[in-house]
Amino acid sequence: MTSMDYELSLNLPQDDHGGDPDSFSAHVARIAVQDGEPIALGATGVTLIVGGNNAGKSTLLKQIHARITSGWGGSSGNPSPRLLTTLDVATTGTRADVFAWLASEGHVSEKSIVRNGISISPSVVNVVWDTSRAQGRFDKIGQAFTLAPNARTRFNAVAAAPRRPDVSDPPATDLHYFEDDPALMAELDEYTRDIFGVGLTLDPLSGSLILRFGHVNVEAPRVDNISHEYRQAVAALTPLEKQGDGISSTLGLLIPLLAGRRPITLVDEPEAYLHPPQAYKLGQIVARIADRHKIQAVIATHDRNFVAGVLAHRDASPTVIRLERLGDTTAAFAVDPQRLREIWSSALLRHSNILDGLFHRAVIIAEQERDCVFYHAALESAGDLPGDLLPSDVLFVSAHGMGGIPEIASVLKSAHVPVVAAIDIDGLRDKVALRRIVASLGGMWTETIDKAFTAATAQFRTVRKPLTRQQVLAAVASVLDDDRTKVYDIDAQRAVKAALSVDDPWASAKLHGLSAFHGDRPAADRLFAELAEQGVVLVPVGELERFAPSLGVAKGKNWLPAALEASAHELDAATSYAASLAAAAIVAETRSAPA
Repeated sequence: MTSMDYELSLNLPQDDHGGDPDSFSAHVARIAVQDGEPIALGATGVTLIVGGNNAGKSTLLKQIHARITSGWGGSSGNPSPRLLTTLDVATTGTRADVFAWLASEGHVSEKSIVRNGISISPSVVNVVWDTSRAQGRFDKIGQAFTLAPNARTRFNAVAAAPRRPDVSDPPATDLHYFEDDPALMAELDEYTRDIFGVGLTLDPLSGSLILRFGHVNVEAPRVDNISHEYRQAVAALTPLEKQGDGISSTLGLLIPLLAGRRPITLVDEPEAYLHPPQAYKLGQIVARIADRHKIQAVIATHDRNFVAGVLAHRDASPTVIRLERLGDTTAAFAVDPQRLREIWSSALLRHSNILDGLFHRAVIIAEQERDCVFYHAALESAGDLPGDLLPSDVLFVSAHGMGGIPEIASVLKSAHVPVVAAIDIDGLRDKVALRRIVASLGGMWTETIDKAFTAATAQFRTVRKPLTRQQVLAAVASVLDDDRTKVYDIDAQRAVKAALSVDDPWASAKLHGLSAFHGDRPAADRLFAELAEQGVVLVPVGELERFAPSLGVAKGKNWLPAALEASAHELDAATSYAASLAAAAIVAETRSAPA
């Protein structure tokens, strides 16, 4: 339809003539949750809303959509909980440009324009543009420029569509756009193959417009000379709507996302029904579509694989908002994009489970993977935890050594994830490293801690007398002389190391735990308690293996399965330590909550 056609049909005043559809755009510019600090969203690209279970991700998305699609003085009811307290929607263009945008992909009658199934009268455009858009309320215009697929509409999107009565009719359904645009159909086919390994065929023969799963193996004939073989090949492909939930749900998102010509898309759980590798691929593809088609995609997700896929897109610079709920209060925090880029630039972090921390109430960083497994098992056996914390609310992450804790902790803290460190008792031997860990957790190295540290560790800061060569030979011989033909395996290496460290004062602390602090035990107790308040929870028995000292299995790869088999994680020492980790997590959560 020409500009004169819709301007005359709607009897628009002269000021609303001559609009340019490409000059109109809209995007969510800022949001605030429960009167917190406003957070800016990218005009295009992906915004990820993440957080733990019941944090309010889906609710926030629904309230954004309800505000945008409500009218002047309108209300989306009295939602409980009311999360969205500020919504700024930025627009470009004039009112004439809005009419041109609506008409460019719409059906025009004497009284209204129908775009994306929404009938919009000139009076609605006038009211929205002159008044309610300042409130972030766009009434039916908002319904036309916002895509918010839910489970029902996503499954409906893959269903067959009626063909148009006349080939000259404009598109009336999403599938009509793919029928009209081979490049768009090729793009959808490419994405389907990327995720599922099989492409799509738009059935050109059936009475309805049908997407079929797969490709025909017969060359397409001329439109006026359809062969029997080609008909049979097309009919042999299964209609998309008869595929499983994963395929239907995913393509039920991609089809309207590509065809809808909507500048704002709000999606809840796009990864539903997908296996992890497919969720990762979908994240990449949604980021690519948003970038290529200049769409603002605001997505609530529960899946680290989808997040990783978004981050993996080479041109992606997503906004990430983490919701944190404490009681009846929910806070929203913008994750520093630079920290996200650091995760993706580090091979160790990229291939770790650190992104899972975005979806948990708290993260506990331990020195090694076996520590994580044992402490998580102990947490599950610890009974009721403080703050209604559940074991599933907590993620354990391995730092692969005490030195890796600050990097992981600082990344998670930038996302306002409560973080705790579980450290062997000999972590006290390096004050500088310990202070760095405390700072990375968002804690403070107080004067009380400093004094307690000095008093408690004084007995261990003795000058070590160097060993003579004769002493070294004797120590090694005492370990290896039983059978010199045996392989020098990892257990033998550890035994030699232990024999050579007999004069290490911290060896006693690792062996006997807190009871080894006989120089100033009250100071040691104070130090342990104060460090726990700052997020560092020292192992009171010394190290992991001392939770099962009589197991009869040497420290190493065989210890963990033997300890779990013997139910060592259910013993009082282990469950008590797990409970102290949970208590520290609640303190960290409270500290990160808004004032």
